[in-house]
Amino acid sequence: MHTLRRRGTLEPDDLDAALRDYVVVDVRSRNQWRLGHIPGSVHLPIDRLRTGDHPSAEPLPIAVLADCDADADEAVRLLVARGHDAVTVVGGAAAWRAAGRCLVTNPD
Repeated sequence: MHTLRRRGTLEPDDLDAALRDYVVVDVRSRNQWRLGHIPGSVHLPIDRLRTGDHPSAEPLPIAVLADCDADADEAVRLLVARGHDAVTVVGGAAAWRAAGRCLVTNPD
């Protein structure tokens, strides 16, 4: 059984079990996003977060997926400062893949 988290970290298996309880925001580069992302996730590169962009008002906590935990942690800090509930997906996209979880690709 999973526990909904609004701050801190989340393991890939826990996110997978509770995917409908989170909005996944992928902060990786466009190229990384195109190579594979979590189905239903929102792409918002960390550079855009740094310049003030953020997802629209989300009713659910945000799970941040990045290439590395440092980028995800930075994105979480930015999102929390803007009033969002957000958690870091530990290990990022590599950990999601290593756990055997699904990634989809976008050719655009």
